Amino acid sequence: MSLGRVTRLICPGCGTTCQPKITALTDAALVRPWPNIPGNQYAAAWGPCCGRPFLLWFTKGGDEGRIQWMAPRPVSVDVPAHLPPGVAIDFDEARTAHAAGLMRATLLMCRRCIEATADERGCKAGDLVASVDKLAAEGVILEKMRAGAHAIRLLGNEGAHDADLQAGTLTDGDVTLVLEWTRDFLKLVYEIQHLSAGLTAKTKGNRADPGVDLP
Repeated sequence: MSLGRVTRLICPGCGTTCQPKITALTDAALVRPWPNIPGNQYAAAWGPCCGRPFLLWFTKGGDEGRIQWMAPRPVSVDVPAHLPPGVAIDFDEARTAHAAGLMRATLLMCRRCIEATADERGCKAGDLVASVDKLAAEGVILEKMRAGAHAIRLLGNEGAHDADLQAGTLTDGDVTLVLEWTRDFLKLVYEIQHLSAGLTAKTKGNRADPGVDLP
């Protein structure tokens, strides 16, 4: 195998079959605790599909590389302000799992964010189904968001119990959408409501609009 040879693999970062470009080749393992296996070769490479660097290893005479290590993706989903500590920890773990390409862990932690929010807002019921319904019934979330929260709940259940994640039908883009929806859910519950409370405090006693009944 020569330097620059192209190999085939399924990229765990984006799920496509790509042909990483090999930029370095050695007979020594590049990452511990991987052992040096006589006849194997180890390579540094990058994937043109997503631009992320790889470390690969090849069996003797083999063309198909196996991923030894992959650089995490940058975390691109922002963190809502004013999150309680427990909810903030859960969302940070969801972002970290997503950055590492861990789809099941991302789904699980997004589900956990909704569960922790229901608990923190006093809407915890017998199970998460009832808790989500109570969040909507008590106006913590919009009624139109209830179906989305239940979808996150169900996808989180699949992350816990379905090792194949719908036999591979869930893509990296789908999991990113789950994380982004969870972020917006938390923004509504904590960030927007915090800002709304501040605005309300500023306008109490204002006679300019007597038709508005401020809490």
